[in-house]
Amino acid sequence: VNLTNGTLGSCGNAGTISSGGPHGMAVTNTNIYFADYSGQKLWQCALNADGTFTQANCNTLSIPTGTGPQGLLIIGSYLVNVSSTNQINSCLINNVNGTLSTCTRTGSTDGSGTSNFVGLNNSRGIAITTISGTTYGYIINNGSNSVTRCNVNIATGIFTNCATNLSSNLNG
Repeated sequence: VNLTNGTLGSCGNAGTISSGGPHGMAVTNTNIYFADYSGQKLWQCALNADGTFTQANCNTLSIPTGTGPQGLLIIGSYLVNVSSTNQINSCLINNVNGTLSTCTRTGSTDGSGTSNFVGLNNSRGIAITTISGTTYGYIINNGSNSVTRCNVNIATGIFTNCATNLSSNLNG
C-alpha cells in the first residue's frame, strides 16, 4: 500500500479457505481471521513470514451459537464480531496462539455494556475511530440502511451508549 496516495501494488493470492462464504476479516501481526457467515463460524489462520497462509494452518473457532458472523475488527486484545442476528460479540484473543476465549455480548444503549442491547438490523461492517479522546465504534445496519454509533472501551472491548439511525437513509 502506498501510504501517500492509498494505491495498491504487487497484489497476489494470499491463500484460500474452504468456507461457505467469508464476509469479514481482521488481521493481527501473526493471524488473519475470517467471518464465515454461511458456516456460522470464525476461521483463524496463522500468517507465514511472507504474509500468505495455507488451509493447513487454519482452525475454526467457537463463537456464541447462532451469531451469523459478518464484520470483524481487532480492538486491542479483542476480536469484535458483528452479526446478521443483531449482536456485537467481543472475544478475548489468546496472545500466545491467537485462539479466542471469553466472548461477551456487548452493545448496550446505556453504560452497562452487557445488557439493554441496542437494536441492530443485519449488521455487516464495523469500524472505530478516536475523536477528542473518545473512541467510537460504527456499525452498518444493512436491514435498515442505518449506522449505529457506540462508545468503545479499548481495554475491555465493551461497547456502551449505542444509538442507531445516525442517518435516516443511506440509499443515496
